[in-house]
Amino acid sequence: MTESSTISPLPLGEGQGVRASAVEDRQEGKALAQTALTLTLSRRERGPDNSPLPLGEGQGVRASAVEDRQEGKAPAQTALTLTLSRRERGPDTADATMWLDPRYQESLERAGMDGFDGVMNASQGRCLRVLRDRENWHLRLDDAEPKSLGMYLKKHRIRTWSTRVGATLGHAPGPSAGCVEAENLRCLAALGIEVPRLVACGERLSHDGRFESFLLTEELEGYCELQQFIEERFAPCGPGGRPDPRLHGVIRQVADIARRFHGAGYNHRDFYTCHFLIKETRPDRFDIRLIDLHRAERRRWFRRRWIVKDLAQLAVMVPGSHVRCREKILFLRHYLGVRKLRAEDKRLIRSILGKQWLIEWRERRRKG
Repeated sequence: MTESSTISPLPLGEGQGVRASAVEDRQEGKALAQTALTLTLSRRERGPDNSPLPLGEGQGVRASAVEDRQEGKAPAQTALTLTLSRRERGPDTADATMWLDPRYQESLERAGMDGFDGVMNASQGRCLRVLRDRENWHLRLDDAEPKSLGMYLKKHRIRTWSTRVGATLGHAPGPSAGCVEAENLRCLAALGIEVPRLVACGERLSHDGRFESFLLTEELEGYCELQQFIEERFAPCGPGGRPDPRLHGVIRQVADIARRFHGAGYNHRDFYTCHFLIKETRPDRFDIRLIDLHRAERRRWFRRRWIVKDLAQLAVMVPGSHVRCREKILFLRHYLGVRKLRAEDKRLIRSILGKQWLIEWRERRRKG
């Protein structure tokens, strides 16, 4: 790796920890040694306060396992091999925390992106959007085997009073946007919700208070936004027309994703159809992925308001020529898991319609 970095823990779930076997290779007497770690998720002993026992001084491990499910079954163990370097603190340097999926390590090394600075300085692609605190890039690694590999990169950079105070105290003010989205991807994949494959993530708090992070995911080739797919794939549904069973199948799939997503305690905050990507993998068989999860939150209390907002955002962008009242009722019945809408369900619908009207009114006012 190209700069001093370390890898430290991501939550692995209740009662899980990491065992690490390290082999240090010293070359030419240098203090900086690369360490190869083979990590296996396993049960870990816990202390009297129910917290995991320490792994050793200065040797935390960040392991976020992306499980390849086969026939709907998750493997009992996930083995990862990570390469990292020791932390080296200097007066003008900052410690970087980075996680890298070993399946992509050689491709990223060839592109000079196996270290934190290499990723944050990457410019060998197309810049899609530049905001005050974020950049979105599309990259293509042409020397990846067995074919070129497309990736999406989000770079986050902020500097606030809280990050300055955190830099002074020597610890980050909280999780970074890049690592929050990485953890959301990991958790949702574990729940069986299809999301983009996580390639790498990292964060760094500089001594001047600049807090940087990134998220690198594999491109979903051949996928398009849900509303575009519906308009291009299915015929408009006229009043009194016969329902298209294939369109209804897509609606049920989206409702199932929303139900499981909210049932796990999440709310998206940008639950628009443009954040559902879909691809027809076989005739009349569709794969749908949920994306853009850096603002997603997991709540235990006062969740109804956020669920109403998510569902209203989803309703705002659906093409009205294809998704009429009949299809919306189908979505809600499948989302709620009922055959007939109850009184409390109708109250929820009224709340969604009210929020939808407010979103549309704000959008009209913004456009002038």
